[in-house]
Amino acid sequence: MLLVLYAFPVCLLLFSEFYVIELDDTLVERNAICPFWTKKVYFKDIVKISVVYLGGYAVPYMRIIADKKKRAYRYYINRVKRKQLPELVASLRKKGIDVDARGMDMLK
Repeated sequence: MLLVLYAFPVCLLLFSEFYVIELDDTLVERNAICPFWTKKVYFKDIVKISVVYLGGYAVPYMRIIADKKKRAYRYYINRVKRKQLPELVASLRKKGIDVDARGMDMLK
């Protein structure tokens, strides 16, 4: 029982510590605690990106829909500053990606 009580916060922490690296043709999501846990998604494979911030103490997340199979990946991007989220959305839109941004009006 104690193992479950201690493991839950650790798992929650691991799944909410991502940051985003934007390269010329690739979007890289990397975990801050386990740096080997990365996901590279090429811009040509991305169908749509949703960046959602619910306000307050909520952790913003990025949902990436990729491939023709419409697979969706969700990353809680806790390591991205909330003031930089509108810049990230604008940069992705410049690359020609369909970005749905919810909650960005709270950050201005």
